Amino acid sequence: MLLAPQVTAPPTRGAHASLDDALGAARQAEAAAAQEVRGTLRALLDGALGSDTGLRRLPEVEQGLRHWRARLADQLKDDQALIARAEAPPAVDESDREVVERALSGLPTRGALVRVALAATLGLSLPLGMLFSAAQAPSAPPPGLTLSAPTLAAPTTAGAAPITLAEVGPWLIAAAVAALAAAGIAYWAGRSARAEAAEALTARRDTLADRAARGGGGATGEEADRLLRLRTLRARRDALTAAEELLTRLQAIRHAVLGSRDAARQRLVELGVSPQPDPLADDLRALCGEPTLLHLPLLEPRPLARWISRGRLAVEPEVWADRLLRDTWPVAGLGEDAPAADLDQLYALGEAQVAPLRDRSLFEDPEAAEAAAEAVRRFAQRAGSALERPIEPLDPHGDPAPGLRAGALLVIAPLRGRGVLEEPVRRSPWATQLLWTQGGAPRVQILRTWEGHTLAELRRALGLPAEEVAP
Repeated sequence: MLLAPQVTAPPTRGAHASLDDALGAARQAEAAAAQEVRGTLRALLDGALGSDTGLRRLPEVEQGLRHWRARLADQLKDDQALIARAEAPPAVDESDREVVERALSGLPTRGALVRVALAATLGLSLPLGMLFSAAQAPSAPPPGLTLSAPTLAAPTTAGAAPITLAEVGPWLIAAAVAALAAAGIAYWAGRSARAEAAEALTARRDTLADRAARGGGGATGEEADRLLRLRTLRARRDALTAAEELLTRLQAIRHAVLGSRDAARQRLVELGVSPQPDPLADDLRALCGEPTLLHLPLLEPRPLARWISRGRLAVEPEVWADRLLRDTWPVAGLGEDAPAADLDQLYALGEAQVAPLRDRSLFEDPEAAEAAAEAVRRFAQRAGSALERPIEPLDPHGDPAPGLRAGALLVIAPLRGRGVLEEPVRRSPWATQLLWTQGGAPRVQILRTWEGHTLAELRRALGLPAEEVAP
């Protein structure tokens, strides 16, 4: 392991399986994180904006989501900048491994040490043997003191003289000394190489331990870091997308509710009602029409608005708004649809809201009855000056003209009141003919005709000269 190169090696089958498992686990963790974020946002949507709380916390939720989206966007920019600045993983410094290899390759083998020792022994034995032999040879006498002695010739015998211990001893000593010196040289040389190799191995071990502590080091560690940053970037991008989708959904809900409100308001305006924040202050002047000398609403706009407001099922506007949202809340929640989006459903709920007014008489309310009585008094006071005196048709003798029979009973009313007037007119004991107009004022005129009278009879009743005309 100490000598294995710290570079990407061809992956084995087991490495492929481990890598696939790691990548699969990373993908599952990323998908689980995205699902958890969306589940949390959905729980927030259902909890903070449920049917019980309505849309009162919608601005608060939108503001919180905008802050979170801005923070995610900043973190996403930082991650993108970090990945963009990241360079390719630098080449791993393998000089320490090369030092180890050289140190190990420089270690002497046993055979090399034996050969070195033999060479050193042979190299030192010859000079040491000569040196020791010279030291044991007898020294020569000084010149001038040599005495001559007669020599007697002795008979010589054939064959070499035998080698004595005195002659071989110096050489044996020299060989032993040379062997010891060679052994010391070989030991010193091996010890130095081993110390160098041990130092190189120790440095290699420390380097690998440091890389392992920093995540593995090398290309593999850098790639793991980059993969982790990429996964983090994708998780933040998924969360940012979920936040933007939820904000878009909330804006769509807001627009749907406001659109329904505007459509209902427009319908009220078309009916002649100008709604106000306080239902008691609704402007019904266009609905009642401008009063004239002969046309005056039985109940003035303001008392009528108060009477309608008090007769609804839910009197408080906040209670009515909560009930309206609750009744129109989507079954699957805000993630699937918006409340109050169906106008027909809204109109049906509005009809149910004012349904009690159909069963209540205007005169049952003391305030409304008093206001109606005051309106009748004012009408009676000023209508007399606008009407001519009653007349009775006269015949040529000045007597009341009996005529023939009662004619038609005509009811002239606006078309938009058809649903209210048709049923009472149908139940009336008199034969009545309804005539519809496109006028906006809610005025009903009742006319009665009489057959058999002539224009001359009417002129006589007015005191005008009678002109005989055909009846």
